[in-house]
Amino acid sequence: MALQKYIRQLRPIQENYVDHVEQVQDLFEAPSKSGKPSGAQWEGLISIAVNKINNKEWNTGDEWDAVGKFWDEYENPSMKLGQDFIDKFKLKELTQLGSSTAGTNPEWKGSNKTPKTDMIGSGKKISLKKASGGQLMSAGQEEAISTFEAAMSMYSIDKQGKKQVESVIAAIQEDMGKMSTKGTITSIQALRDSGKTLSQEDKARIQEMEGLQLNAKTITSKMDNLFSNEVFKSYFCWESATGSVKFKPSPDAIANVIVKFEETGSIKDFLILDSPKVAGKTLANGNDFFVSFKTGASNSKPYLSLRSKNLKSIKKDINEQVTFRQIIREEFEKEGIISESVFQQLDEFAMWNKIKSKVKGISSNILNAVKRIYDGVMKRISEAFNYIKTLGEKIISGLMNFLGITISKIKISGGGRFPL
Repeated sequence: MALQKYIRQLRPIQENYVDHVEQVQDLFEAPSKSGKPSGAQWEGLISIAVNKINNKEWNTGDEWDAVGKFWDEYENPSMKLGQDFIDKFKLKELTQLGSSTAGTNPEWKGSNKTPKTDMIGSGKKISLKKASGGQLMSAGQEEAISTFEAAMSMYSIDKQGKKQVESVIAAIQEDMGKMSTKGTITSIQALRDSGKTLSQEDKARIQEMEGLQLNAKTITSKMDNLFSNEVFKSYFCWESATGSVKFKPSPDAIANVIVKFEETGSIKDFLILDSPKVAGKTLANGNDFFVSFKTGASNSKPYLSLRSKNLKSIKKDINEQVTFRQIIREEFEKEGIISESVFQQLDEFAMWNKIKSKVKGISSNILNAVKRIYDGVMKRISEAFNYIKTLGEKIISGLMNFLGITISKIKISGGGRFPL
């Protein structure tokens, strides 16, 4: 009994001692009872510091309510950062913007409406990133595809970009019209697959034949080349950083400065987002993307028939644009030499290759029909490409729509000073 009484008397002393030890440990080991500030909370701390240094109201309002609990512990690095921001960007005041949402371009597929701008003041719209990490663009395929489409629209009206696009159009148009003059494609295929030793002339004929066979692979290869140059990549990275197309209805949400900061109280790096050709090129150094296409896409909306008599009345809208598949189908159907079942089995490229192959042994009536199909398709292809060239910022979208190509996936490879 005496021992139990002694234990009961000792327990409160022990509990008080443990509490005391834990309080001392918390004092020396825990960084903060509230935890470390998040990236969004650092935006508030830096804004408060800039305003305090400039003798503006600083310890009231929404920002203070959100991060005031950190001020005692993080005042020193916050004030250092505030002064660094003032020195580098001539700020008179600063307001946090990043926690809000902004209206986006109606054509934007991504659902993330968080502005690229995190803090705004004195004409500077700052996108803030921690030096230890932080990417320029939101994750998700819809966001990546929309960014890619925005880059396409800007690249389409860039002088160098427009020239490159028109060069690709010319190459595709030339490939579509090429026909063999050195034998039928069927006989050359048989020669290629025969296993015999081939002469240089035979090899040249096979190489020509393979170049003549238009297919989705050759088309997407040309599109890959269109998007693989540094100018296009600069536009992609520019949109990723600024949101200039995404947030066109919301100018304050479009960033014009990127800043990477150290939580110890200094700016590690920054970039003025002045233009795609300058800042975009800097961002492109170290960043990359890989795009996959799918073919055979069809639009459920009815297309206009693209013929010379009504070209002037056609609206410049890619949703009303004729496609290569439609042209092929209509010209074949006019001659009545292909059934619906055959059309469903073969894609438009395969059907066009049959016309170009000059198959021997067919009657003169069929041969004349084939010639009429060839002439009709080539005339309408020429009209279609001339129309596509008038689409301005929609020229690449128009070309892809005509060829039945859509973007299926984009893989981002981030790196450099400001990773995507």
